[in-house]
Formats: sequence, C-alpha cells, structure tokens
Amino acid sequence: MNYLSKLKIIISILLIGICLSGFALADNPLFKNIRTADPNPYVYNGRYYILCGQDEVNTSAFNMYAWRLLSSADMNSWTDHGQIAKPTGWMPTNRAWASTLINKSGTFWMYIATDWAVGVMKASSITGPYTDAKGSALINSSTPGHAARDIDPHVFLDGSTYYLHWVAMAIAAG
Repeated sequence: MNYLSKLKIIISILLIGICLSGFALADNPLFKNIRTADPNPYVYNGRYYILCGQDEVNTSAFNMYAWRLLSSADMNSWTDHGQIAKPTGWMPTNRAWASTLINKSGTFWMYIATDWAVGVMKASSITGPYTDAKGSALINSSTPGHAARDIDPHVFLDGSTYYLHWVAMAIAAG
C-alpha cells in the first residue's frame, strides 16, 4: 500500500471519529434509532465500518448486551448490519464494551473488552456472526500487568507483526 493510500485511510478514520465525537451536532446524530458506545472505525474493501457496543437505556449502569456493525460507502447513508456478536461463556452478558477489528488471511478477528478482561472473537465475514475464538479471556487477572479493569483493545500491525494494546485502568481506593 503506498503512502497516499495510507493517508486516505487515516483521514477517513479521523473523519468518522469526528462525526461520532462531541463535534457532531446534538440534533443530528448518525444513528437515531439505537444507542451506541465506543465506536471503532475500520475500512475494508473501500467501505467504511463502525463497530460499537449497543447500549441499553439505563441511567445507573452501562448495559451493553451486543456488539453492532454499521457501514457506509459514502459516510452519508449507513447500513445497519445489526448485532454481530453477544457476550458468551466467560464474558459478563451485559458488558459488550469497546472492541476493534482486523482482517488476517480472510478471517476477521474482533478483540473485545468485557469490563474486567480482553478477549477475541472470529468470523469468516466482516458482518459475522462472530464466535469466541479461545473460550477464555486473552487478558485477565492472571495476566502480568493486569489492572483492575482491562478495556479498550486495539490491534496495531507493524510490517508482519501484530501488537495488541489495551487500557489497563487501575481503580483508586478511598
């Protein structure tokens, strides 16, 4: 991929972030029929995707029971692909928090946060369905460097090496 192509992707991702941030007009959100949180932009085959948690209306907690995928060819009209995954097994059922996507050799990998841990799900299509790839967390309380909350995973590709980054958030006592 040449420099100009990389620059176009970076600019596209920044534009999606701006559209979803506080800079967007309060009376003109991208999505009016669903509540979403933790948007993660992704560009695949010339199409823009937003992976996000689906937040239920609750003023006392974040109750997110699924991850949702939306896409656009022009960033004006959006297609809602619906829920592409739900927490299962070891994951708390209401903690479909921040996530990120990568495509490696035709398999889509979704790294997910579930409040106290980071896990990975996979699918053969970007639109899912995604299933738990490991059957347990990748990062949890037994991982060196684990914090009170391990959240917001991101995968970075450097040449042929993938790096998993996440926020290890300590909770102060008192």
